[in-house]
Amino acid sequence: MFREIVEAMKRGHTTPASIAREIGVDPEMVRDAILIMVREGIIIEEGEGCEKSEKCFLCPLAGSCKEITMKSFRLKRGD
Repeated sequence: MFREIVEAMKRGHTTPASIAREIGVDPEMVRDAILIMVREGIIIEEGEGCEKSEKCFLCPLAGSCKEITMKSFRLKRGD
């Protein structure tokens, strides 16, 4: 599952919910796997909300993300 999470993140998914939908698993499983990957230094927690980037157009929350608080994650550089 770790590889699937990394691949989903490379395709622009940054939240556990969107990653879970993309790979077809329970969001709680993705959250648990992400916490392990954060501890191992594979991914980095971005914090709550999202910042505008070139991938915003892929986000289903584009335009309303400032109103919603959620944790997002990104791959560590080089991955």
